[in-house]
Amino acid sequence: MNLANKLTFLRIIMIPLMAVLYFFSLEYAAAAVFVLAVLTDMLDGRIARSRNMVTDFGKFLDPIADKLLNVTALIMLLWAARRDDPWAVVLTVCTVIIVAREFTVTGFRIIAATNRVVIAADKWGKIKTVTQDVAIVLLLMGNWPFRLIGIPMDYIVLIASTVLTVISGANYIVKTPRCSKAAMHLRRKTENDAEAARKKSVQAAAGGWNHRICRRILYWRRGVVAACKQAGNVGIVSFGHCGLYR
Repeated sequence: MNLANKLTFLRIIMIPLMAVLYFFSLEYAAAAVFVLAVLTDMLDGRIARSRNMVTDFGKFLDPIADKLLNVTALIMLLWAARRDDPWAVVLTVCTVIIVAREFTVTGFRIIAATNRVVIAADKWGKIKTVTQDVAIVLLLMGNWPFRLIGIPMDYIVLIASTVLTVISGANYIVKTPRCSKAAMHLRRKTENDAEAARKKSVQAAAGGWNHRICRRILYWRRGVVAACKQAGNVGIVSFGHCGLYR
């Protein structure tokens, strides 16, 4: 396992730590752990690209870790939300949409993986992730510092991220069948090319073997003819029948 994938696993390990801190009403500490996890997300991608550590496993695991982090944070916030808060309805609706999208996209990723297709995050998915991260940090910190001026920036960003979540999810749903179809076509072409190359190699090997046999028969024929001439006979050896005629 390379360094980039280790950082991704570290981000997954931070998720229960964030949940425990938030459970004990340490909101700012939980927000700090969340920010550190987001930084590992930024760092592992740069390390993978700069050190040529990009792998199919990393492409698959990295967005899964992002989903686990964000979904866990949203569920925590929903659990702690006051029922008399009018914004709790917005948080509930946004959480349901985001979680449904993440499960749907993960299902399409698994389907694509069965066809040996790894769908990496596109620009819409990355923008969605950034807006979700900002919204979650603001929600964990109680909308600080925007609460000082009375602007519900946490929910404004959350609504924007939910819209981007729907857009990026639709993009994945449209893109997955196309990628799977292209990958299947490429795999079949590769398999056909490999089979053709194998047949050529077998034919070449068989041709070389036949050539060696023919050379040995030719040497044997020459020896028989020479022996027959010395005995006063005319020896004719054919390749097809290997017959001897007087």
